[in-house]
Amino acid sequence: MESLNSKKFTFAEIEYISHPLIKEKTIERRAYQISIAATALMKNTLVVLPTGLGKTVIALYVIASRLLNFDGKALFLAPTKPLVEQHASFLRKNLRLDPEEIIALSGENPPEKREELYEKAKIVVSTPQVIENDIVSGRFSLKNIVHVTFDEAHRAVGNYSYVFVAKRYLEEAENPLILGITASPGSDVERITEVVENLGIEEIEIRTEYDIDVRPYIYEKKIEWIKVDMPKELKEVREKFERAIRLRFKRLESLGFNASPDLSKRELLALQEAMHAEAMENKDPTIFEAISIMAEILKISHGIELIETQGIEAVKNYLKRLIKEGKARGGSRAAKNLLSDTIFREAMLKALNCRVDHPKLEKLKEIIKAEMGKDDTRIIVFCSYRDTAETLVNEMNRIEGVKASKFIGQSNRVDDRGMKQREQVEVLAKFREGKVNVLVATSIGEEGLDIPSTDLVVFYEAVPSEIRAIQRKGRTGRARRGRIVVLITKGTRDEVYYWSSLRKERIMYDQIYRIKESMRKKGQSTLFHFETVSTELKAEEAEKAKNILIYMDSREMKSGVVKELYSNVELKVRNLEVADYVLSDRVAVERKTSDDFIESLIKGERDLFSQLLDLRKNYSRPILIIEGDLYGRLHPNAIRGALAAIVVDLGIPVIQTKTARETAEILIAIARREQELKAREVVLHTGKTKRSLKEQQEYIVSAISNIGPVIARNLLKHFKTIENIVNASEEELVKVPKVGKKIAQKIREVLTTPYEAEEEKEEEKSKEDGGYKNDLD
Repeated sequence: MESLNSKKFTFAEIEYISHPLIKEKTIERRAYQISIAATALMKNTLVVLPTGLGKTVIALYVIASRLLNFDGKALFLAPTKPLVEQHASFLRKNLRLDPEEIIALSGENPPEKREELYEKAKIVVSTPQVIENDIVSGRFSLKNIVHVTFDEAHRAVGNYSYVFVAKRYLEEAENPLILGITASPGSDVERITEVVENLGIEEIEIRTEYDIDVRPYIYEKKIEWIKVDMPKELKEVREKFERAIRLRFKRLESLGFNASPDLSKRELLALQEAMHAEAMENKDPTIFEAISIMAEILKISHGIELIETQGIEAVKNYLKRLIKEGKARGGSRAAKNLLSDTIFREAMLKALNCRVDHPKLEKLKEIIKAEMGKDDTRIIVFCSYRDTAETLVNEMNRIEGVKASKFIGQSNRVDDRGMKQREQVEVLAKFREGKVNVLVATSIGEEGLDIPSTDLVVFYEAVPSEIRAIQRKGRTGRARRGRIVVLITKGTRDEVYYWSSLRKERIMYDQIYRIKESMRKKGQSTLFHFETVSTELKAEEAEKAKNILIYMDSREMKSGVVKELYSNVELKVRNLEVADYVLSDRVAVERKTSDDFIESLIKGERDLFSQLLDLRKNYSRPILIIEGDLYGRLHPNAIRGALAAIVVDLGIPVIQTKTARETAEILIAIARREQELKAREVVLHTGKTKRSLKEQQEYIVSAISNIGPVIARNLLKHFKTIENIVNASEEELVKVPKVGKKIAQKIREVLTTPYEAEEEKEEEKSKEDGGYKNDLD
């Protein structure tokens, strides 16, 4: 057993923060918070502070000061919807602002409503994805935002929306200032540095539970490790799984890949990523076979992890989903291979017939029963999987005095409905009020939830991530003494994970201090920079490209392409009935990821070809872009056959790109050529929104021989009606601006040639070209 900060300092009568925008006697004055806030008001600051020590209070103080001294709004970003609601409630409770000026937003708020709310808001609290989408759509401007808080700032890596919002904010805001707050940025120096760079951090403020100015506010936390033995029956099930996985590692070795059953999940995923990268460069069939074997290994490895750490019910639920996936028409190749393997089927049968519970379950019941004897107790049980959460809630509710509820994310999965935001908020409220006294939470409960009265936190399994371990432990000991219990299965990855997280936690603080010192010595200018979205565009070209207009379908908002386009062109988001991107009056693009493309071929659906036919009917220069590596999941001949049908039968060119960035660069290049070199306008030929009569007239005329919208408008202005255009002679047509003799002749040909005659002409051309027909059957 370990005790953290068992000594609790006493202190004099409470002092409160005094500020024109902060309500009197609501926020306790703590010296370390004031000191950190002072730094955060001067520079873009990353605050690393243990949970329960008031990171949100620091944000409150900085926000109040910025709003007091500058004319503008504040933005507060949090990764989950429950956190958004929690922060908004905290700000309304403590700031001298009209509560309606502090708005909480998520994807559940309709876009039109959000635009109205932005106008009247003084503080916007939101998930970052909503803000990212609304920036791109033009509904939200960062220009007058005087402060942005990034809660759980360790997420500001890779393609997470924090990165996009921060970059746009620092470039567009007139008076920007950023505050990042986290309890655990991680132990990887590259990750911490990436967070610093992505948020434009100029200073790091860090406190630990052992700092002299923090210690008076730390409550005791006792940590216990309770170890259980794995039953013989579960060991036998595990051995069957291990036999199946060993055979696959041998197959990998025979293919020339140095892989061992001792590799961790992280190492296996890294190896898989390396295989995919090699496959992009080298089309060797051996690599694709290895990728398939690795997918099987990861599925079996997950089953072993469930056996060791969760229990047989979680294993059974997983196997049932695997069987369903393997039998499905579009199921993964790995699942199908596993189901056809005699050795793995034997392992599945052994697991499905097992009737022994994991001893963790009984041990948890003992712990909960003992805790129930205390007055007004609150318990949070953390587990990694929803199946386990469901099982634990059912078992806990059989204990006298226990009122248990699960707390999971919103996403719906196969045979597994998530919790709606309203349900999440209700559960948390009941937990605070004591109507629920045991909360069984997955990872969504780890970050930032402020439940001061939690007495006990139980880890149903150890986690290898120091970030998650710190977050879990931080749910107790916030307003009174707390207890932490970690359940560990002896001789399993539970033990490895626990010691790994402790080691990483120690490393984390060392790395942060080193980076902080490096920033002090080198100066911020050497530490962070921002790349332009497209490396192919020089600064002056990027500015020039802003004159390029691209219409994008709203369903593409989640793709990586939107972030690459936004900085380089004028991007307009619409609900497009046809195409994903419209680049001119004649060029439109359908974009498919390689997975989407292959999935449509596996399922044998005609949706793809129907989309492409509609694309070709509405635009004379349709294009299909396939993003990512095509080969690996399906036989190359099947892919080549589909591509041949699209190019030859449909007459639609196919462009393959490797990344979202490359896709964006292709779109920009084509749009620039069309709009600058060819001087063509961007016109939507079809859409879900109803056109005005004027737009319908322009659409009909512009479609005549693809003369385009400019000439179409000139013709309508000159002749007034479409009927007059149809009846006009060549001599009358050439009098219209931009209509030369060739265009006039072509217009007359289209309007006067009998339909049958043109059909005969097309048939003759088809015979000359080799008799190809647009037959998709």
